[in-house]
Amino acid sequence: MPTNPLFNQFNDPLEQKMIDDLVIESIKIFGMDCMYIPRTLNNFNEMMGEDAISTYTSYTELEMYVKSAEGFGGDGQFFSKFMAEIRDQVILSVSVTRFNQSVSESRPKEGDLIYFPLSGGLFVIRFVDTRPYFYQFGSLQLYDMTCELFEYSGERFSTGIAEVDNLQINFTTDVQADPGLDLDDKPDDYWSDNEVFDEEAADIIDFDENNPFGDP
Repeated sequence: MPTNPLFNQFNDPLEQKMIDDLVIESIKIFGMDCMYIPRTLNNFNEMMGEDAISTYTSYTELEMYVKSAEGFGGDGQFFSKFMAEIRDQVILSVSVTRFNQSVSESRPKEGDLIYFPLSGGLFVIRFVDTRPYFYQFGSLQLYDMTCELFEYSGERFSTGIAEVDNLQINFTTDVQADPGLDLDDKPDDYWSDNEVFDEEAADIIDFDENNPFGDP
């Protein structure tokens, strides 16, 4: 038996607009302002699925709802065989309409960053659920973003957010990323100076065709 044609549950644009407005208003009331920081890929390796030098140069302030309000998820704090690691996760929801109005991208992208002012943490988007529920009134009003605490690995920042840009200033070892770092200014390292080592070694051991192993 077909559905009742007098009730239009999934194709009424006025109902969809009403739900969308309610979602936006709810996030503005119960959510918080976060900084969405898109990633720029400079040399993406399709085989490895990574970019050696990603840059972050802008941000957009967006209201987001903290879906995992009971606390951070993920593995949390634990000791690996190398060191202590923190893998906090948080799920944030953002309005589809507000995102499209504020950001030039079609949707949030994995690899983009979100600065979370409540904890002062910087999170990277690991997964974007574009269908967090099954088409309420025939449309989608939210994106759910599963985010993990960001771990700096040589990215370059010029966002204008001091707390974010300081990551590069404090942790970078890339001379090109930080002109203040100059390898020529490092203290003299005796063993890394190959020319000195070769010259002094030549005075100690005599390598020639008659004595290839340098034995006395």
